[in-house]
Amino acid sequence: MVREVFTQVAHENRCALWDARKAMGGPGSILSWAELEPALAGGDGVHLTRQGYRVIAQGLFADLMEA
Repeated sequence: MVREVFTQVAHENRCALWDARKAMGGPGSILSWAELEPALAGGDGVHLTRQGYRVIAQGLFADLMEA
């Protein structure tokens, strides 16, 4: 629900929105990130590990540079 609101508000205000869940592989992908070795997500299904946040930051940076 929150993701839908963010998307709607960004669209209405002609604002860029980067979708971290999509960058991770879509719905539920945090669970597979938690199973990687080393784990990129914690077992709570919400937070990333330090390495996971690095991976996300690198993806965001790459996408910004490409745009």
